[in-house]
Amino acid sequence: MFSTGVFRQSIKALEHPCGGFAAGLVAIAAVFAIQGCSPVILSQTKNAAAPTILAISPNSKVLATGNSFTFSASGGQPPYTYTVAGTGTIQSQVGLYVAPGDTTSDTITVTDSLGTQADASVTVLTQPSISPQSISLTASSGQSFAFTSSGGVGTPTYSIVSGSGTVDEAGVFTAGNQKGTTQLRVTDSIGNSADAVINQARLRTNGSVTTAVTDGTSWYLGGEFTAVNSWNAPSVLVLTETGMPFLGCDLKSGFNGSVGAVVATDNAIYVGGSFSQYQGQSANRIAKLTKSTCALDTTFSPEALNGFDNTVTALATTGTSLYVGGYFTAYRGVANSANRLAKLDLATGVIDTTFSPAGATANGFEDVVRALAVSPTSLYVGGDFRAYKGIANSANRLAKLDLATGVIDTAFSPAGAATNGFNWSVNSLLISGTSLYVGGGFTAYKGIANSANRLAKLDLTSGAIDTTFSPVGAATNGFNSTVNTLAVSGASVYAGGYFTAYKGVANSARYLAKLSLATGAIDTAFSPVGATANGFSAGVSTLLTKGSFLYVGGVFSSYKGITSANKIAKLDLATGAIDSTFIPSGSNLNGFNSSVDALSSDGTHIYAGGYFSAYAGVSANRIAKFNANTWELDTTFSPPENNGFNATVRKIILNGDSLYVGGEFTAYRGIANSANYLAKLDAGTGAIDTIFSPVGVNANGFGDTVNTLEISGTSLYAGGEFINYKGVANSAFYIAKLDLLTGAIDTAFSPVGAAANGFNSFVYALHANGTSLYVGGWFTAYRGVADSANKIAKLNLDTGAIDTAFSPVGATANGFDEEVNAITSSGTSIYAGGRFFRYRGVIIPALLAKLDAATGVLDTSFTTGLDWNGANAVRALLVVGSSLYIGGMFQQYLGVPYSAINFAKVNINTGDIDTTFSPAGAGANGFGGAVESFVVSGSDLYIGGGFTYYRSEPAKFFVPVSLDEGELGD
Repeated sequence: MFSTGVFRQSIKALEHPCGGFAAGLVAIAAVFAIQGCSPVILSQTKNAAAPTILAISPNSKVLATGNSFTFSASGGQPPYTYTVAGTGTIQSQVGLYVAPGDTTSDTITVTDSLGTQADASVTVLTQPSISPQSISLTASSGQSFAFTSSGGVGTPTYSIVSGSGTVDEAGVFTAGNQKGTTQLRVTDSIGNSADAVINQARLRTNGSVTTAVTDGTSWYLGGEFTAVNSWNAPSVLVLTETGMPFLGCDLKSGFNGSVGAVVATDNAIYVGGSFSQYQGQSANRIAKLTKSTCALDTTFSPEALNGFDNTVTALATTGTSLYVGGYFTAYRGVANSANRLAKLDLATGVIDTTFSPAGATANGFEDVVRALAVSPTSLYVGGDFRAYKGIANSANRLAKLDLATGVIDTAFSPAGAATNGFNWSVNSLLISGTSLYVGGGFTAYKGIANSANRLAKLDLTSGAIDTTFSPVGAATNGFNSTVNTLAVSGASVYAGGYFTAYKGVANSARYLAKLSLATGAIDTAFSPVGATANGFSAGVSTLLTKGSFLYVGGVFSSYKGITSANKIAKLDLATGAIDSTFIPSGSNLNGFNSSVDALSSDGTHIYAGGYFSAYAGVSANRIAKFNANTWELDTTFSPPENNGFNATVRKIILNGDSLYVGGEFTAYRGIANSANYLAKLDAGTGAIDTIFSPVGVNANGFGDTVNTLEISGTSLYAGGEFINYKGVANSAFYIAKLDLLTGAIDTAFSPVGAAANGFNSFVYALHANGTSLYVGGWFTAYRGVADSANKIAKLNLDTGAIDTAFSPVGATANGFDEEVNAITSSGTSIYAGGRFFRYRGVIIPALLAKLDAATGVLDTSFTTGLDWNGANAVRALLVVGSSLYIGGMFQQYLGVPYSAINFAKVNINTGDIDTTFSPAGAGANGFGGAVESFVVSGSDLYIGGGFTYYRSEPAKFFVPVSLDEGELGD
């Protein structure tokens, strides 16, 4: 019987089963059999190769945190076992290594079955990251931003994952021409990646678009704007000291209302105003934002119940507390818990009920709080109030309270009509040393007339007025109008407001002044006397001192009469010299498109709050031409250095190669009296036609505003607020017919004379239909005939003769009771929109009517009903197919709340509203602001106006929506 065995290694001998060894079998692989005590070799292989050296592959590896990699072994004698020395982990049988979450250097060891070992090194680096992770830019603006990456392995590469825009190899992203979200990715050399989001907002202009036309290749926009390609600034903006927006703080859609107060702390930004949402999240009049990203702190503002029931106007912090002032009375839904004043926990937003016990007279004031200032132990409060905790005349516009308990200091404010406080509003408070500086609208302190003309210096402890700073007298102290804001630096106090004179000296302090803290003496080097020698063109609302500069916010547009300064300026604290470099790169127009009401700083950045929606941009004064595909600004039409009009454009109409423009302006491209309320421009170059409009006061145009234009044949019809043309008195009473080429007036249509032509009041709408011109406005008489044309008229296009069948003479025989702003037609019907609610003396559904084009008879089968409140009005109408689009200022249709928010689509025959286009609901349809104009292009309706939202989505001034369902487009 045989027993068998296999040897697969070098041996010196075979052990004999009967004892001893069989020598001579060296370095063989043998298959043998034993028969008795004699080995029998069945087969053998001589000279087998020795095993290779044990190795691990690779012998070094770089990984990112959290990544994994499988190492492999070769040579030696399997099986292999893997171990790691370090903080990573490895699967011992298969070599799968998982890097830890932190950077490290690990050693991987493989051991074979003989105990032989081989090592590999692992270097663990951080995952790639990109900064910032979210920014907002303006689509079609050419705005760019340089992203940075860190961590990862090797050289990073950047790419666009989705959305519009481009990125170069250095990570510089340039905005695309479509709104929406772009995903940007950075990838390291081993495939690890990190993403950033670019929110591209559509912001083609920085102000209202009142009129627009297109030829299919280009868009022409007119309105109140002064710039295009602006930076999105949704009521708040964070700036660097150079004037560049700080994009690491991504505001996205921002606030849905104005911001009136901002305070920055070490790790948060507190914002107060009239808003109810931030980035679509609930934030009622107050919000706490994370400073690094501007994300909303939902602990401070829980979604279910947060904030105040009315506007916040003032904020102040000390220790762990936030003091809030405003118009409110309730906090987090609790009535009378915060009567115009509240003390909140900085972290959680919880109200301090010791400071403010709930109750109508248990806390706070009976009127608005406008200003707060904090000392180590006291809170100083200013506003319009006169009573604290229900006690009359205990706090006349000023109060000093205990920081902890809210108890009023009766030594500072003894109760009584003339024993404490001021006779008018306190708007600003400033503490410096042992003094309290107070600014406002007042003129008397503690009942003494002319003791404090809008400015006073009081003792912090006693409230005594400093008569050295403010000697009693009408022209011996203070300003000639309201002080809104105060700031201090060194030995000086800076005051801003609506004043123009200090201590009776005219033009000595135009909305801004620098005074001595001690004496109140004005610094005439900072403010030389003169209408354009100092200060701003309009009011100053807020001041901030930082380093050697004074930052100024308000409603102004220029500084010292010349220098552009749109609502914000950076001045030298010592000299008042303006920093003209305080502007983002790529812009040639600085500042904001509306008021700056609050400024704050954390030492690094400047936080601005206000009523604005856009910041800086490229100059385009009230008119702009864009490429219809890319929305690139045509700089030939609008040269950056000198372009557009000096006031609002109200109407643009395109005819061939010519663009006719009407509005409030008198100058074009800086040339005075070159375009008196009317201009004819070359549609390609923007050059003005000097044959149509020779330069001169009475050489061209009208004597007042042109509101509307219409073209028929070779004639241009103009309607507005004028009564003369080219200086000829009584030549054009609110309407005129001009030659398209020369601008000559048609005297057959408009014979000269007070009662020979035109209307007795403003014209707002013109619409040509067949041989007739339909006219809407505020008038009641035509060519001197009383009650011949009540807000609407039908004229012969050639002669101007009125159609008395459409408008029989009589107070209730024709027309409407209030203004007509818009007219359009379809078939045999005329549609009129305005502010009216009576037609021919009979009450009708408000604001919109359908009339027979021939007779003027009201179509009562056309069922409408927009909400009338005296201010609401229809301002734009357009018929497309079987639908009538309506724009203006209104909220309801046929009594359904929020069914037509400034915009609606109805059937032209029945008046039925399209509920697919306009689903009822506060954020489900319409615009957040007035709609002024409509233009159809392709399958979209382009809408212009003063709005900033559409269906709760940011949409500013000029946007397209689909004609069928109203979806917002690009």
